[in-house]
Amino acid sequence: MTELLSIILAAGEGTRMRSATPKVLHAVGGLSVIGHVLRTSKTLQGQIAVVVGPNHEAVENTVAAIAPAATIARQLERLGTGHAVRQAKAAYEAAMGNIIVLYADTPLVTATTMGEIVQRPDGGADIVVVGFRPNDPTGYGRLLTEGDRVHAIREHRDASEAERLIDLCNSGIMGFRADALRSVIDRIGNSNAKGEYYLTDAVRTCPWRRQARRLCCG
Repeated sequence: MTELLSIILAAGEGTRMRSATPKVLHAVGGLSVIGHVLRTSKTLQGQIAVVVGPNHEAVENTVAAIAPAATIARQLERLGTGHAVRQAKAAYEAAMGNIIVLYADTPLVTATTMGEIVQRPDGGADIVVVGFRPNDPTGYGRLLTEGDRVHAIREHRDASEAERLIDLCNSGIMGFRADALRSVIDRIGNSNAKGEYYLTDAVRTCPWRRQARRLCCG
C-alpha cells in the first residue's frame, strides 16, 4: 500500500460564527468538527499533520487526544491555503507516497471519498481535485476543465463573467503525489484579489502536463 500523509488545515478562527471558540472545536453530533475529520483520517492508516493557528492550544490538545501520533505545524500568519500547507513542510518533505489535504471544518467527508482521492495518484494523476455542483455556485471557486482534466481553479472574485457561469465548484480537498506537491508548492504566488497563496493554484502551476484529474462528489 502506498504511504499516505494527511495534512489537515485547522488555523481558522471562525469569526463568522461570532464565537471566541475556534470553529473546528464546535461540537457536531457529539464530537468536535475537527474530531470528525481526524477520526475519518485515521481510518486511512497514514500519517497526519495538522496546521493550527497561533494561540490555538485548545485545538492542539484536541488533536493530541484523538490522534496522538499526529504532528502539529503552526501558521502564524493567515496568508491562504497554499501558505498553510507550507507550514507542514517537515511532514511533506519526508513523505514517500501520496498526500491528501483536508479541512478541519469539513466534517462530513467520508472515508470512502478520501480513499478514492488517495488512489488516483497511483493511477497516474499528479494532482486530484474534488468538485461538486451546488444549486447556487456563487462564492465558490470554479473548476476549469478540459474533458476529465482540470487545468485551473478560479476563485469567484477572480473569475470572469463567463467563468462564473460554470457550476462545477471546488471543494478545497485535494490529493497529490508527494513529489508533485514538493515540486509545485513553492511556485504558488499571490497575484489575486486577496493577495493570498491559494493551494488551488497548484493545478495551473504544476510543471508536469499530466495535470490534475477531476473527481466530482455530489
